[in-house]
Amino acid sequence: EGGVEDVGDDGPLLGRGRAINSVTHEGIPGATIAIAETAEEISADPDGNFALPTHGTGNLMLHIVAPDYTEKLEAITIPPTGDLNVGDVGVVHV
Repeated sequence: EGGVEDVGDDGPLLGRGRAINSVTHEGIPGATIAIAETAEEISADPDGNFALPTHGTGNLMLHIVAPDYTEKLEAITIPPTGDLNVGDVGVVHV
């Protein structure tokens, strides 16, 4: 159980969400969001929003890092039926 299941040539599925300050709930611009299993990563937009291609379904681990914040690992499951809205992922300012 777990891991990424190939979905063929239908194109990547997306894990969408928003990296936020866990206290103020403000978006964290430029936070780096990566899928640990594939090493794919992107930067959040100025409001902390991200849409990360997953190229598969199943259980994945998001790795979120930003300057002056603690690192965060967030377990997600990409369903076979389509994209996943991860929602707000809070990280702690140090």
